[in-house]
Amino acid sequence: MTASNPASAVLTRTTSAAWLALLLLTLVNAFSLIDRKLPFIMLESIRAEFALSDTQVGLLGGVMFTVIYSLLGLPLARLADRTSRKLVVSGALAFWSLMTAAGALGQSFAHLALARIGLAVGEAGAVPPSQAILADYFPLRRRGVAMAVFQAGGALGVMGGLALGGHLVEAMGWRQTLVLAGMAGLALTAAMLIGLKEPRRGQSDEVRRVEAKATLGEALVALWRMRSFKWLALGGALFTLGTSAIITFGPSYLVRVRGFSIADAGAYIGVVTGLAAGAGVLVGGWVSSWNSPRRTLILAGLGLAVSAPCLYFALNTDSRLGLLVLLAAPLFLGSLYMGPSYAFAQTMAPVQMRALTASVMVFIIHGLGTSLGPLIVGAVSDGLAPSRGVDGLRLALMIAPIAYVAAAAAIAAAASRIEGDLPASRVRAAR
Repeated sequence: MTASNPASAVLTRTTSAAWLALLLLTLVNAFSLIDRKLPFIMLESIRAEFALSDTQVGLLGGVMFTVIYSLLGLPLARLADRTSRKLVVSGALAFWSLMTAAGALGQSFAHLALARIGLAVGEAGAVPPSQAILADYFPLRRRGVAMAVFQAGGALGVMGGLALGGHLVEAMGWRQTLVLAGMAGLALTAAMLIGLKEPRRGQSDEVRRVEAKATLGEALVALWRMRSFKWLALGGALFTLGTSAIITFGPSYLVRVRGFSIADAGAYIGVVTGLAAGAGVLVGGWVSSWNSPRRTLILAGLGLAVSAPCLYFALNTDSRLGLLVLLAAPLFLGSLYMGPSYAFAQTMAPVQMRALTASVMVFIIHGLGTSLGPLIVGAVSDGLAPSRGVDGLRLALMIAPIAYVAAAAAIAAAASRIEGDLPASRVRAAR
């Protein structure tokens, strides 16, 4: 079965509905990162109350969230490809907002873990359908910029979750802060239901027919045959492994090793992450709008390669200003790949598989990167604690620059293959 989609109906301009969708979905992405990262600025308070080890913290920050998040993303993406993507995203936002507020009721590590799992269940339904909606709203020449703005929302969410969260925790406590975050998410859910319109699938692409929906197995085989897709996802996983370790344990490192207050630690990590990573994502998206896919990814790979030594020196400098600059540089340079990689993945995917394609990217990037990064750092930190004390955390964080080097190699491999996976018309549009 095929559905008619006349080429004459292809959307070639960006409408006001598209810009409103971008605003709302960027806010959804920001809220997902706020709720996901907010507990990290609370870690020292939570650790003291529940006597948690760094390994347990790593489980909360990584595996307990990302395994559920990654696995549930696939069926929820298939649901979004077959039904209303707007309702899937809105329902997901409402559910995880309730789970965020429920975390305030925690009385033990098990309670915190259950709330974290509930958060993962909700957030699994957010990003893939959101990217699919944006791909249908924005023509090819603006798709990289739209994906970059969307991803920048996540960086701003990290900034809000850590920087603002640090001040809120000191002012009102960690439990009340979680309740406030949950209430804000429910308010955004109402705005989504009122303001977001569902676009027609494939309306921004030069396709005459939308093929019948493939089975999950057929879709996964089609993605596996795209050589650059695998390298893009692997590069993202390695970058995320290092970055998630820094975001999870960065505030604890500043408090424990460098003597920062909780509020100052949140401001340092939050502002650096939000501004530097957000700027990097936007610049990468802008570059992809006028550059060829291959050159765009080469630039992103070079950015990752330069990021590694910057991060190494950031963890070994005694200067607070030097720490700020050396943390900002790798987060800016490393984030150049994010907008283009998701845009290219959406462009090479058939229109009936867009949510699933984004979900597979999320599955690989977060299933490997976000789950393993915090867990490895937490376990190494605990292992080094008897001999190195608090400095064991600094040494454990050295996994991040190593991961960045490996990510640079993967993105370089994707660059050499990307234009073979994009149809010729789409390569020209992406230049």
